[in-house]
Amino acid sequence: MSHSENIMQAVVFRVASELYAVSTHAAREVIPFEAPRRLPGAAEHVLGVLNIRGEIIPVADVMLALGLPPVANRRQIIVCDIDDGSMGIVVESVESITNISPGDITQPEALSHPALSGVVTSDAGLIVVMDVYQALRAEHHHSRVRLVQETDGTAQMREEAA
Repeated sequence: MSHSENIMQAVVFRVASELYAVSTHAAREVIPFEAPRRLPGAAEHVLGVLNIRGEIIPVADVMLALGLPPVANRRQIIVCDIDDGSMGIVVESVESITNISPGDITQPEALSHPALSGVVTSDAGLIVVMDVYQALRAEHHHSRVRLVQETDGTAQMREEAA
């Protein structure tokens, strides 16, 4: 495997004054923010659902899922492909697409959340590298609530059996 194959291409986004990055393998597209339709029974971090070209996807505030303050200035949604479908994460702005070498990722001892892979130093400042799969999957398992698309095209949040 060559060195270039180890490089991770990432979408860098801003929430408040902080920069975060998610792999382009997870991030499918970026769309302008549109208020999602709230659903009863949704976990606090799930803002609701959107219909994106016929696909009903949940939209989440990943900062809330990580136990951080919510995204205050919601301007864009990064649509991510996760294990069992798609999910949108709300961000203030997408800053760039960048290449991150695994050797450039530092893992401070204080960084103990499984969804945070490490920190990268860039000209723009520190970028927290996020594993969006872990951030969203862990919260789904914790809340035991998942989106179910009905045969009539509607969507419902349903509590999973324990």
